[in-house]
Amino acid sequence: MAALVAAAALLINLSSGKRQQDALDTVARAAADSAAIARESAEYFKRMAESMEKSLEDRDAAIAASARGDATSGLDDLVSFRRAAWEIKPLRGSLYELVNSGGGTAYNVRVTCDGAIRFDGPETPSEWTAGSGREFFAVGSMQTGIPVLHVEWTDTPVEAAQVQEWTRPIPPRS
Repeated sequence: MAALVAAAALLINLSSGKRQQDALDTVARAAADSAAIARESAEYFKRMAESMEKSLEDRDAAIAASARGDATSGLDDLVSFRRAAWEIKPLRGSLYELVNSGGGTAYNVRVTCDGAIRFDGPETPSEWTAGSGREFFAVGSMQTGIPVLHVEWTDTPVEAAQVQEWTRPIPPRS
């Protein structure tokens, strides 16, 4: 009788162990599936950001070509060289640097970010000289998509000057 009770207890224990192992296997499969989906999603957003960047570069090139017409004068090149231009440099994680990569100073600069769940914009001095940069922090989410940085500035310190605009998606995290 004791042997029968011991055998029954062993069978119950083995059955319980099998259920626990099945549960662990299910959790492991779910974790692997979730990781695969996260990798695919990150790759998708990276491709989307690259595609948006390429489209904006193509648009900027087309606008510049249209403005130049068929004949480009040296004066047009000089004016273009003396304008502010912008570049986003990934630093680490969600920290980036916005750099005035053009040949001119930007005035009355305003920086905003659409689609960021958190955005700590750069300090914007009254004059943002060529070659200088400012750090900023931007975090997007799966729900809001890739954050898009929007910079507005004027080429002269006069408040009534024509406002220039530049918009780019934030590059993927480094």
